[in-house]
Amino acid sequence: MLMRRDAQGRLLLSDAIAALGERIDAGLPERVDAADLVQASKDLFLFALGTVLDKHGDTLMEKQDLLGRLTDLAIGSFAMESVWARAEKARRKDSGSAGGVKEQLSRPIVYETIERLGLIAGQVIAAVAAGDNLARLRGRLFELVKYTPIDGISLNREIAARICEAGKYIA
Repeated sequence: MLMRRDAQGRLLLSDAIAALGERIDAGLPERVDAADLVQASKDLFLFALGTVLDKHGDTLMEKQDLLGRLTDLAIGSFAMESVWARAEKARRKDSGSAGGVKEQLSRPIVYETIERLGLIAGQVIAAVAAGDNLARLRGRLFELVKYTPIDGISLNREIAARICEAGKYIA
């Protein structure tokens, strides 16, 4: 569906993939917050899709295993953005503790998801490249997911403490 829309000019995937390649070549800054990681998840999908299209082109529809991985990337990116957007909306609406709680709850999800999506993108790249090309693509992949990590263990402990203190799930 996406590729058909791209071919019809209704969805500019090819242009987005090319623009991503230019951004990588120019050097991407390190991702520093959840918003940056949401963008990184979209970039991972485009990068993996572009890599698969370079190798398989019109025969992509016959590669169900690769399509499954690309779908995992798209769904993960959508879920990550949804969690982040809801937390941002709550933060803007209620600058008090409720907005902060939702933001705090969303951070581990975003950071854990980007790790998983990076692994999936790596599997896709390994399936379509070998040798020097694989090494080059992995380097570009690392550029996409270069970010400042958080202390997820401590953050999860803080979330658990807030829930225990409240005696219920905090929403």
